[in-house]
Amino acid sequence: MKIARWARILTILALSLFPTVLSPLTSAHAGTMTLYVDPLGRFQGTGSAPVVWSNSEKINNTNFASGSVQPWTSSSYNANSSSVQIISPGYNSIHAVQLNVTSGNLTSSSYERLTQDLTNSQVAFSQSVTIEASVHVTSLTGNNTNDRAGVILGLATANGTSVNLHYVFDSGGPLPSNTTRDGYFKVAGFGPNSWISINRNVAIDAQSVFPSLSPTIDAVKSLSLYVDSMSYGNATRDSRIKFYDGDGDGFWNSTETVVYDADLDGHYQLGDPLLYNGTFTPPVGSSLINDPRIQFVDLNRDQHWEVGDPIVYDCNNGIPGDCNNNIVDVNEPVISGNPIIGQLLMDPLRRVTTASFDQIKLFSSGSANLLVNGGFETGTLAGWGNTAGFSSSSFAHTGSHSAFGNAVGGTVQLAQSIDSAPEINPLTFLQAFVNINTVSGTTAKDMVDISLGLSDSRGTPLSIYYVFNTGNGILPGNTTGTIYYKAPGFGTVNQWLSINRTIAQDTSPLNAQGFQSPYSLSLVVLEAKSQPSSVTSAYFDDLSLYSPFTNSLNANLAFSALNAANTTYTYTVSKVPTGYFSLGIPAGQSILNITTPTSTTLQPSDYNLTSTPLGSLVNIPNSTGTRYPLGGTYYFYTTSKNAVGTVYAQDVSTLSILNLTNPFSPGHRVSLAELSIDPFGNGIPAANSTISIWTSSGTMLNSWTGLADNYGFYRVSDIALPMSNGTYTLQATSYSSANVGIRTRQFLIVSGPGSPGPGGLLIIIGIVVAALAAGLVGFLIFYRRTNRRPNPAKVQPLPKGAVKKTKGPPPKKTK
Repeated sequence: MKIARWARILTILALSLFPTVLSPLTSAHAGTMTLYVDPLGRFQGTGSAPVVWSNSEKINNTNFASGSVQPWTSSSYNANSSSVQIISPGYNSIHAVQLNVTSGNLTSSSYERLTQDLTNSQVAFSQSVTIEASVHVTSLTGNNTNDRAGVILGLATANGTSVNLHYVFDSGGPLPSNTTRDGYFKVAGFGPNSWISINRNVAIDAQSVFPSLSPTIDAVKSLSLYVDSMSYGNATRDSRIKFYDGDGDGFWNSTETVVYDADLDGHYQLGDPLLYNGTFTPPVGSSLINDPRIQFVDLNRDQHWEVGDPIVYDCNNGIPGDCNNNIVDVNEPVISGNPIIGQLLMDPLRRVTTASFDQIKLFSSGSANLLVNGGFETGTLAGWGNTAGFSSSSFAHTGSHSAFGNAVGGTVQLAQSIDSAPEINPLTFLQAFVNINTVSGTTAKDMVDISLGLSDSRGTPLSIYYVFNTGNGILPGNTTGTIYYKAPGFGTVNQWLSINRTIAQDTSPLNAQGFQSPYSLSLVVLEAKSQPSSVTSAYFDDLSLYSPFTNSLNANLAFSALNAANTTYTYTVSKVPTGYFSLGIPAGQSILNITTPTSTTLQPSDYNLTSTPLGSLVNIPNSTGTRYPLGGTYYFYTTSKNAVGTVYAQDVSTLSILNLTNPFSPGHRVSLAELSIDPFGNGIPAANSTISIWTSSGTMLNSWTGLADNYGFYRVSDIALPMSNGTYTLQATSYSSANVGIRTRQFLIVSGPGSPGPGGLLIIIGIVVAALAAGLVGFLIFYRRTNRRPNPAKVQPLPKGAVKKTKGPPPKKTK
């Protein structure tokens, strides 16, 4: 009875505990979990981004508003007189510059020029280069094709030649014919009537007059304003110089006397000077005549003969075309004096050209590929020099052609000059693809590389080599002014290898060697080298070199990331002193809108994008920027995918990824992980990551911060989850120079089996008590039933004749 009583007590105790212990668990499984939106599920911060511009206006002192011509420089040639002066008013401005030239001698045309040397102005040639000018020709007295006024652009080509575009505003004669080096344009409004303005696309003009050379033009080297004039030849004849025509043929010969007929009476008189003694002296009173071929050298340009001026017969019949050419030639008969071969036998009739110039502008965005024919799709090596050992190949990375270099026991180089000499800035980059065919040599000098020729601020030549392979797998050692880098995929053959480098990062060793920035680009060389009795060969394709900007500042960046949503970035750009500028944004960001200084929104046609290795440049062209106040504030709004790909928990013991929708017991030990990815799904190495746990009331319980590994993962190992029941938020944030994101996950802590918390102990106790109670009850029942059975050893025999009573009908009687 005592045992039965304890069993009943334990059973009642176990049954009374179970509803209390199990109620949270059963309700959790039966109910619907409500996700709690964490008000802290927002990630905000600030940063900066590069804003760059290239001074798209390449001309300084475009309207001479300072009253000076600086930095223009003047030059003149063969001018009797010339001048450069500031005048007022100009063309819709206060000042203009006026050029004047009076022609000089007859050997060549005369000019006055005002030039800006653009060698160091980094005017890269592209389809966007335009020239503007306003010119008023006020005097042009010549009637020769060399009497002109206009503007000249000097252009450089990648293979070292140069060409000129002449924009002619007025001319005394027809324009010269175009040549392979000079192209001429008669501008609209041609003539001296008033101010004439032009706005010309230089690339289109160059293509029209230099169709074969224009693809190789890579820079604008100079811009000149000019006035030209050409003196007209006035033959130096003096009607008082006559001769006695002894043979009566009407022409002088060396046997006939030349007389100076001072009184112009046409007869020889005693006292008339004899300038040349013939075979005999003419009789007094004899007739004297003129021969137009008797000319003199007018030494003092007073347009009449005087003692000391050489007299020459301008004809040598032994020389075809020599007669009457107005020049002292070899073997021409000398009548008097000592002429010099080549002296003129005519005086210049001087001409004057005068013109005013204003609003001279040259625009260049500078955003084009600085390399000409970098993809070799012309099917030639046009634009490149040192072509020996290189040929065009149909084996290409993209398109149809590449350049194949084959070095047999020597060095082959394919070079291209960068005539705009751009300064290297944070956005300057080189891109190229190389496929190594053969490197049979075994030395460091058996090499395939691409090198850049640079110069520092003092003009010192320097070199950077990007090496794709060497015969022994070892780079040559750096030397003063020469730096070597291994290209990605170094040593791999028969596979296209790529290099995509921002060059500024590679110039720092030059600083350590004592050279001074800024550095400028001047040359690109493709190279294959082999030692004697060895061969090195490789294909080169899709080369790009961009260095479009010379000035920069940092735009303010503010970002706002929402849980599991795209991130918004706001760039604030102000104080840009030019209408053309570009904002650098990381790859994967797209434009939402751009707000101007007047609070209007730009249309997509008002800007454009340029791809770079770092992302994109959002370009505001000059045609857009000049519509708004220079230096005003623009707001660029962009968006990109959330940089946090996922945040999750792993069980410490099993390493399995846990389902966060299932409750956790208090203090469960887990490892936490966050994955940072870019908009293209690639992991972000070294991303700044933070994992934190929050209560439902918005209180942060704990956080862990660190850098992502090479695959974009940041992990926190072996931590204990909270001990108290409730809803919690697991939050991860990621921030890198290019990508920002935040993501949260909710989870439950619920007491349950296996938990070390109080609820878990009650469950364990309840289970144990219930099991004991059930065992005792079963034992008691078994015991009692066993005790009710008779003991065979104690059964008493029935009396003789007695019948054992049984249930059921009585037995039948027998006979």
